[in-house]
Amino acid sequence: MSKKETWWLEKYSTKDDSYKKDYKSKYWWNSSYKTSTKNWMDKLGGYDWGYSWTDKKKDKKKFVYQKLLDQLQTSLNVIDCDKNLKINWSNGENVNSPDGTCVYLSPDNAVDNNANNPSVNDQMLDILTGKVYLAKVLYGQINKKEYEASKRYKQFGSKKEKICVSKLWESLETYIAKKFIEDNWLGFMPHVIKQIDYSCTSKSVVEEFIQNSPLSLDAAILGISWNLVHEHNPVEIPDIYDECIDVASEILARKETEENRFNACKEIVEQVVKIIKEKEEEQEQKEQPGNGSNLSLLDLKICDEQLFGDKVKNNIDSELGSINPSDDKGSNFSSCESFDINSLKNEFVVANSTDHTRNDYKERVLELSGIIQGIKNSFYFLNNKMFLDSYGHISGDIDENSLYKLKINDDRLMLKKDVISQKKISVCLLVDESGSMEDKYEEAINATVSLAEGLKNYFDVCIYGHTAETTSPSSRKFLNGCLITEYYTNRNKCIDSCMLIDAKEENIDGLSIELVAKQFGQDYPDHRKILFHISDGEPASSHYGGDEAYKHTNEVCQNVRKKLDIEVYGIGICDAFSDPVGNKLYGKENFVVLEDVKSSVGVITRFLKQICNKRINMTQSSY
Repeated sequence: MSKKETWWLEKYSTKDDSYKKDYKSKYWWNSSYKTSTKNWMDKLGGYDWGYSWTDKKKDKKKFVYQKLLDQLQTSLNVIDCDKNLKINWSNGENVNSPDGTCVYLSPDNAVDNNANNPSVNDQMLDILTGKVYLAKVLYGQINKKEYEASKRYKQFGSKKEKICVSKLWESLETYIAKKFIEDNWLGFMPHVIKQIDYSCTSKSVVEEFIQNSPLSLDAAILGISWNLVHEHNPVEIPDIYDECIDVASEILARKETEENRFNACKEIVEQVVKIIKEKEEEQEQKEQPGNGSNLSLLDLKICDEQLFGDKVKNNIDSELGSINPSDDKGSNFSSCESFDINSLKNEFVVANSTDHTRNDYKERVLELSGIIQGIKNSFYFLNNKMFLDSYGHISGDIDENSLYKLKINDDRLMLKKDVISQKKISVCLLVDESGSMEDKYEEAINATVSLAEGLKNYFDVCIYGHTAETTSPSSRKFLNGCLITEYYTNRNKCIDSCMLIDAKEENIDGLSIELVAKQFGQDYPDHRKILFHISDGEPASSHYGGDEAYKHTNEVCQNVRKKLDIEVYGIGICDAFSDPVGNKLYGKENFVVLEDVKSSVGVITRFLKQICNKRINMTQSSY
């Protein structure tokens, strides 16, 4: 077999396979993943916001459904920056359309209907969350013409080939959407996997159908489609279908398939029909051993067909379909009892570069040249482009020595040339600019300049500063909220503006970390992301401090790690806080307390070097 272009695998597979070993393990999502959605969603929505106690007593059940809907909408808003999709309960007649602006969900089993105290079903909350994420990607991905063609094909229920084309196309679109989530929001995958497993026919039924059915188009397409969507839990396909699998792989590997996936599925079905007819003739129409099956492909669910135009069930209460999510309530990752975080008016500003800052920056770089060179030397090995053969991938060039894997339904046939210097890590430095930094900001500038200059050739680096309750440079008015200054980001490429880092007013650490993390995640969706919060003290602002601020900051850090897949570490400079307080702010082993500012450069450099060394060792150990 000659090497082919594999755009569909390359484009929709993960850039970094380092987690694959755990991800592919049999019980990964059961053993390492515990239901965490409700915990952070409670904080996002807050069951007591926007309703009076009278409303709750009047209809507790409806109240719980309303708050659950708000939570799901808030979850979607985190990844849907334009907020153009809405979440609603179905009234039993609604259908989801990929060219629509609303995702309809079934309320069935979402709430444990205890008459006196109805509560959210944690398992269903995870499943619905996965459906919301999958729908978001599908709605932006699916071609409208292909969707209309699929709907027309579904109308011809008696035509087996048309049903097969439609099923295969839906599975392919689901596979691509799932891969996109895996690439960009890996932390959401447990939700998506739970949703897929919940909405589909059980693996045992599918496997029995394929193994016991006579040689048929249904069985061939079911096996190919199932293993596209359920690569985490594939079925065994009999050897007799090897040629069918080969022809599907060849057609999907064509570059033109990217813009015409539905026609590609039609071609696959046509070719599989020919292959099966030839095999039937060779076998003189003898059936495979087995008892056959009373089911047909029409009876078996491979993916969530409610996302492709089927009616969304509602066996509970059709009136729930009239509930709408509240507008942007609970837009933050957590809440503070002492004051309403949602009422704050936060602002991002871009620092201005001037001739003065440019000259100062050049002089500062010369002064710090020794430190900067030391940082560069630490990562010099990354500049030696080491091309390493890495085997067992689902994207790349075909490794002809691995073709035997097709027969055991293992799609990891690809060979990659890993270039160590191209493995992307993004680093964000978030600098405290509170008033207490007055005698430290010059050293903070030195540390920031050293790290920016030393790291920028090997990592994507961005630099932010944060303060609170201050005068906004853009409005020249008092700003009751966080002021985030972009010193070196995708919107501000003038690195010399770091010279403007200064001591300003107060600091709301938790909210500042959240605001910057969301922007950081949007700027570098495909990279491993690490955020260092450099601070000289504890959170301190009006009505924000002490245990309540510790708790809020800690909850934000946890949710940034879980939801945005961003690692957050606290760098406490000048004995900023005690170890017990550090645990409360960032979590155990997620912070370091230093005696001065300068030491932060060495700590961050060594940390990043360890990460890079680990990645290289993992690549080499894959041989």
